Amino acid sequence: MTEENPHIRSDRFRWIDSIDWDEESYQFNMTDAWLDTETGDVLVADDSGCSCPTPFEDTRLNDTTKIAHLKDLDAHVADRMEIEWSRAHPGQAGRVDRHQHFRASVEQALRGGE
Repeated sequence: MTEENPHIRSDRFRWIDSIDWDEESYQFNMTDAWLDTETGDVLVADDSGCSCPTPFEDTRLNDTTKIAHLKDLDAHVADRMEIEWSRAHPGQAGRVDRHQHFRASVEQALRGGE
């Protein structure tokens, strides 16, 4: 795998959607999905940190998870939801809504839709 960054290489990687798990102003805690336009693969990655760095600036292809089926996405997001929900953070219902939107966006990409 190459060392390309899907978040920066917008000519090769088309951003699909994102879940911001905390929606805090001075930090980020995100799961993003991209379509690799060269291979047709759907990729997801997680990143978190303070507001100083750009989200996913150090993410490379080998840091992503390939999503071949919706069950792969569901497993990835379920792991994140378990972590986030265990923190008893307010706004959990909003996370479910964001997950459903994120899932629908990835499903469309898996089916070849724009």
